Amino acid sequence: MKKKFVLACAAALICAFGFAQTQKANYALAERFSAKKVNQMVFSTQISPNWFRDSDKFWYSWRTPQGTHYYIVDPAKGTKTEVFDMDRLAMQITEVVRYPFEGKHIPIRDLELKDDKAFTFSIISGLQNERDTTYFRYEIASAKLDTVAKEKDKYPRWASIAPDGTFGVYAKGSNLWVMDSTSLRKAAKDEKDSTIVEHRLTTDGIRQFGYGYGNYAGDTEADSTKRHYPGELVWSPDSKRFATMKWDMRKLDDLWVINSVNGKRPKLETYKYQMPGEPGSKGYLYMFTMNDSRSGASFKQIKSQAFKDQEVSLQSARRTAKDNYLDYWKNEWLGDNSGFYLVRQSRDLKRLDLCWVGVDSDSTKTVISERERTYVEYRTPFLIGGGKQILHWSERNGWANIYLYNNDGTLVRNLTDGAFHVEDILGVNEKEGYILLSACGVNKDENPYQMHTFRVPLTGGALQQLDMNDMDVLSTASDDVKYFVANYSRVDWTPAVALFSAAGKRISDLETADLSLLFEAGYKFPERFKVKAADGVTDLYGAMYKPYDFDSTKVYPICDYVYPGPQVEANNISWSKGFTRTDRLAQLGMIVITVGNRGGHPNRSKWYHNYG
Repeated sequence: MKKKFVLACAAALICAFGFAQTQKANYALAERFSAKKVNQMVFSTQISPNWFRDSDKFWYSWRTPQGTHYYIVDPAKGTKTEVFDMDRLAMQITEVVRYPFEGKHIPIRDLELKDDKAFTFSIISGLQNERDTTYFRYEIASAKLDTVAKEKDKYPRWASIAPDGTFGVYAKGSNLWVMDSTSLRKAAKDEKDSTIVEHRLTTDGIRQFGYGYGNYAGDTEADSTKRHYPGELVWSPDSKRFATMKWDMRKLDDLWVINSVNGKRPKLETYKYQMPGEPGSKGYLYMFTMNDSRSGASFKQIKSQAFKDQEVSLQSARRTAKDNYLDYWKNEWLGDNSGFYLVRQSRDLKRLDLCWVGVDSDSTKTVISERERTYVEYRTPFLIGGGKQILHWSERNGWANIYLYNNDGTLVRNLTDGAFHVEDILGVNEKEGYILLSACGVNKDENPYQMHTFRVPLTGGALQQLDMNDMDVLSTASDDVKYFVANYSRVDWTPAVALFSAAGKRISDLETADLSLLFEAGYKFPERFKVKAADGVTDLYGAMYKPYDFDSTKVYPICDYVYPGPQVEANNISWSKGFTRTDRLAQLGMIVITVGNRGGHPNRSKWYHNYG
């Protein structure tokens, strides 16, 4: 038996050597599809809708070989209007900056919508050694273009700003500090302004056991006078309270990295790091209550310990499109003015609790518990009914589904209950009583990784698919969840974008990616396939990439491109212009395949993901 095995190996090596001697890598064909050249042939493939603050309208940009264009879409009217006459805009800008531009080549930067009525943007112009920046405001209704002063940050980025915008908290020297909005605005202009007033909130923080640092690397800041963002900190909606973590890193040993790009000589940097088998950091949860003048605070420790070496994650409320128009990043806690939610998880990831902390309490209350013999994954809960009910994501039945709970922890009903994977809640329209969610594996005749957009009643019931079949769909919903934008494609299908209503009406086709130059260069789509795993039962899905000059009479080596981690599989489902590891590799003269594996992607069953 051993002799036969040796002979078989020798024969395989001889064949491989013979092939290597007769086949030459086609570097010229691979070079034709380098990342740089593909980016010169393919431009926009998806849109990211920028929703208006006070309506369901949105704007987006789209780039083709004819340049970049900007559009405003009104879903209620079903209209798409171009924002700028690009040729006219180029002429107006040229007159102002005295440097020539044309419609296809306007380097618009920092484009922002203001008050739903105007856009601001900047233009860099001039020769390389004489460049300067000009700032503009463009009125949508009148098409009037004016120059404006540079809009500076109103708040420094190292402060966590209260939701009402009147003050902010930051870390300095292992402790927490506070400034009112007047001093924060001064600091945004000049941190050394002598008229800035700051107040110290804590005095008990020490190095490696202070406030404002996460539990990953500890306090690596040598300068105790430097202000920085206070890490994990969430606010009550009324700005009267905030919660934060304080991590004890003192028992963790040091680890080092050499920074070779900081200055003329390499610099040794030290940080805290937990190795396998070593004790970890210990977290302490605190709730602060600001005084009326916002110059000080009382605080208390919240008893949250349930598991040894547990992780605690303070949950944040979902951001809305309106939040994007604030002058600061608003980070409200998930909850209301009476309390907030957190998630704690055991170090082995097998136990997870969603907990409630009331503002008048000094301990946590477990609302929902998850237990697994492998590990528990979770998504941020979604609150409805003014916080009286919770939409909870769980894999407890072997598939990712949505469960409706009362806030006292009683299960009301399963909102979804099937052998499929719910990825995320896109939004909830409580007035009309429905949820939009993304899920895959519902359509049993499709590739189970292909994501779709569904509507489900809050009272429970069957899922209603709203988008197109046999596509991988990435959707974004409006704040009121009446409309959504669907980016869709397949690995063998040109990407496109459509606008839908929450009832499933296809309002308009917005864009289709222009791949014409790519096809002119010889591009061909990969081929999808389905095979059985080693057990002869489990379906695996993949894509095959052939040389664009493929000759069916020749023999080609096969390269299986894999990603061995359990977070994802290296198997493209939608089309992408990231060719390097697949399409371009195949052009050297081989067949490249990507295929799923048991124990790989989390978007199938829990059994599939946890295999092995």
